Amino acid sequence: MALAPCTDCGRSISNKAAACPQCGARPPRKKWWLWILLLCITALAVLIAIGSSPQARARIQDEQVIEMCWDDYRREAADPNTGEFVASTCRMLESKYEQKYGRKP
Repeated sequence: MALAPCTDCGRSISNKAAACPQCGARPPRKKWWLWILLLCITALAVLIAIGSSPQARARIQDEQVIEMCWDDYRREAADPNTGEFVASTCRMLESKYEQKYGRKP
């Protein structure tokens, strides 16, 4: 049990006391939950900043282009020549994506 001065009257009171026996003032409580809330908000802000970087937006856009290419291939698959041309274009886009980002889309 440690003694600390009362914030109102200055008398020494226990750090476990609910109130000062002299003046009845309550000791200030540590607001640990505020620090946790601040840490969560900061982490969220960092994640948003990372996710909205120009590089992340470019990568997402490249992924969407490849997906649209394969959608076109599925629509054009009835004609073998057109289907093969679209498929080769999609494979080329995927190859460039892998070279640029080091992983598959």
